[in-house]
Amino acid sequence: MASSRRAIRSLISCVDSSVSQPSPDPTTCSASSSLRSKEIRKLIDYLISNLPSFSRNGWLFVAAKVELYNIRKSSKGVFEIGNLFLGLDHINVQTRDLENSVKFYSEVLGFTLVNRVELGSIKLVFLTLGGATVELREADERVSCQDGVVDHFTLRVSDIFAAVEVLKNQGLELITPEPVAIESIYRYIFFFRGPSGEKIELVQS
Repeated sequence: MASSRRAIRSLISCVDSSVSQPSPDPTTCSASSSLRSKEIRKLIDYLISNLPSFSRNGWLFVAAKVELYNIRKSSKGVFEIGNLFLGLDHINVQTRDLENSVKFYSEVLGFTLVNRVELGSIKLVFLTLGGATVELREADERVSCQDGVVDHFTLRVSDIFAAVEVLKNQGLELITPEPVAIESIYRYIFFFRGPSGEKIELVQS
């Protein structure tokens, strides 16, 4: 068990150095450079089963960092941006009366209600029309709506960790420091601000 932990800690250290250095020393990363997605997932599953003192989120974080290393290695540090950002996912609208807004969008504008989600005290309703999706969020006195009634728009991405690395190099304001897992809706989400202060969300299914 101790040797397995040392091996993983060495792997994390190697991946960390590869992220911060454009050309990591291949002699120190020889083990991790040959690891691929499927092998990483098998390793994570094994470790979760055999090392209960390590959390699942911790191992998923390791897997994500190794994937980032593999992306950098295969592309020599150049991300295929055209393959990262896939398109508009939805637009978020804050409402003080959720059911009244659902009725308006459905009965007046012709939207179709496709999903209702509750995340603790947060209530969300998703409606679609002609390929466009609106996410209604019920706002109360605790929600400032500082970004306006239209709070943000959301883009789908193929690899949220790689997309965040692209954004970090642009000097933009990152609202969430790292992607957040929200398995009830998407696999990961991430918020940042564009050059004019607009709030943008990334999602990966």
